[in-house]
Amino acid sequence: MIEKLRRDWRTLWKSRPGRRFQAYYESRHAAASNRLGRVLNLALGLLLSATGLFFLPAPGPGMLILLLGAGMIARESLFMARLLDGAEVRGRRLLAAGARLWARSSVLGRTLIALIVVAVGGGLGFLAWWTWV
Repeated sequence: MIEKLRRDWRTLWKSRPGRRFQAYYESRHAAASNRLGRVLNLALGLLLSATGLFFLPAPGPGMLILLLGAGMIARESLFMARLLDGAEVRGRRLLAAGARLWARSSVLGRTLIALIVVAVGGGLGFLAWWTWV
């Protein structure tokens, strides 16, 4: 089982961004797999995603749990695989733009960026907490 997880991780890691999760989906469905295993994998992915959403506003691994669940769903759903591929490409672009902005900014500009990120993150966390409590 550990070797299978390593093989799955290598498949994800070696694939190019923007096609990574679709290649993972295709490799999963090229091999003969039993229906019960696919249903259990989908159910576990949905459970992990719901758990990640619940823990998202709390400090800790909420986002990691959510992404792990989404990845498990992407193994069984081409729609989710395409969604995650698109999100990965957009996220990489956003991070690259943020890194360029950070590199061009002065110390004052970096301080303002950090304060804005903290304020927005704190506001979203408070909104999520207020909505769920």
